Amino acid sequence: WGNGGIGFPDYIDWVSVSQSGNYVVIMWNHNTTSSTTPYVDAGNSHYGVEVYNTTDMQYQNRLVSYGNHGDLGYATDGSEVLVQYYGMFGGGTLYMYNLDGSSSSNVLTTNADFGVAGHISCRNINRPGWAYITHSLPAQSGQMVAVKLDNSGLVEHFGHHFSSATSYDQAAMAVSSPDGKKICFKSDFGTGPNTSPSVAYIFISEVPSTLSLNENQPENLTLSPNPATNFVKIQADETIKNIAVFSLAGKKEINIKIDNYTKTEINTSNLKPGVYYIRITTDSKFVQKKLVIQ
Repeated sequence: WGNGGIGFPDYIDWVSVSQSGNYVVIMWNHNTTSSTTPYVDAGNSHYGVEVYNTTDMQYQNRLVSYGNHGDLGYATDGSEVLVQYYGMFGGGTLYMYNLDGSSSSNVLTTNADFGVAGHISCRNINRPGWAYITHSLPAQSGQMVAVKLDNSGLVEHFGHHFSSATSYDQAAMAVSSPDGKKICFKSDFGTGPNTSPSVAYIFISEVPSTLSLNENQPENLTLSPNPATNFVKIQADETIKNIAVFSLAGKKEINIKIDNYTKTEINTSNLKPGVYYIRITTDSKFVQKKLVIQ
């Protein structure tokens, strides 16, 4: 899908695979494709951000007609999402789109203090439910924040960068650690790309120890037995809403809605022996743990 050139095809901006491995997401280059001038292949029109399944690369749905910088992660309810600013220059509004095409929502409408666009990272694989946002320009505050993906508008502030953002290499582009407690970013202290030599320094910002990041690590959530055979008992410190069990390949093996219980039991007798992930959604937490079936 392109002009055959290595590294810079005419029609595709980026391709990524969702964290579960279930979806391939393609952002088509909006400089060469659009809803009025799509890239057409075998009679099919391509533009915006599209989703394909990973088994045979068959088209599933178009998330949005205009792609911007974004990343793939999990919302707090466990659904896989694309998080991105929308439109040229972003417009200061952050959106998330369910990869299954079921819904989209406005995560955060930013104001002048938050800037107009920036970099997005969802590499916090052990802290699902958050996106890490870098507001590109110091003139728009240059903030680096984590935004909760539940439409609550909750934001955690890590600090400010002082990058000129006058070139791709000089942009701060903060990326989180897997547990979400640290971010790594760049800054050239506003010197821009014309210094000799052109340098961007790398920094790490760590969240204060007084701020608890325990959405997926609650002390009062237990699985027993683990390893398990025919059943697993689950006990939490608050109401359990949903329980899902996934294979390592991302296939959903079990999905159960729970009605106002803090402890319950699920039948695992139909699961083959192996390692799985069990995802538990409570009133305020989104928890993912390993589950071993013997």
